[in-house]
Amino acid sequence: MFDLELFQFINGFANRSVIADWFVIVIAEYIPYIVGIITIILLVKIQNWKERIRILLILMFSGLLARGLIFEVIRYFYDRPRPFLALGLTPLFMENSYAFPSSHAIILTLIGCSVLLFSRRWGIIFLVFTVINALARIYSGVHWPTDSIAGIAIAIISVIVATKMFPKNNITSVSIEEKESGE
Repeated sequence: MFDLELFQFINGFANRSVIADWFVIVIAEYIPYIVGIITIILLVKIQNWKERIRILLILMFSGLLARGLIFEVIRYFYDRPRPFLALGLTPLFMENSYAFPSSHAIILTLIGCSVLLFSRRWGIIFLVFTVINALARIYSGVHWPTDSIAGIAIAIISVIVATKMFPKNNITSVSIEEKESGE
């Protein structure tokens, strides 16, 4: 009931304005690419190469765990139809796979949490983008709210596991003194 009511509330704003719908489609479809490009730039800017590799390992391992394992196992056993199919709606754009969990929410949360490990500001910005993207995909009619909530939860758990596997230690950590002295 929660899922249906929240979906209907958010999706109820769709198809009222061509400009708003276009803007939401851009957010729903293209934010992951923008976040990915900015993430690559931020990773390249990490001066300590060992820390850069640690962050890349966390991002790759958590991605494999979340998207490559957990996501696929859930999709194998649980085939939840997208809201536009279940409710007979016309979505703002088409998606052909099952809805649960949201792979967009997984990927954006993985990136946001991984970036948060080295840049608080950008990590928070990316996590806000995650929420905005999730809302846009609900508005568009391609996800239920719990699809995105589950995707976010799967990603957070995966990043926590990856961070435990690749802990920050004295070799890879960069002290404030090193940054100030330019070493």
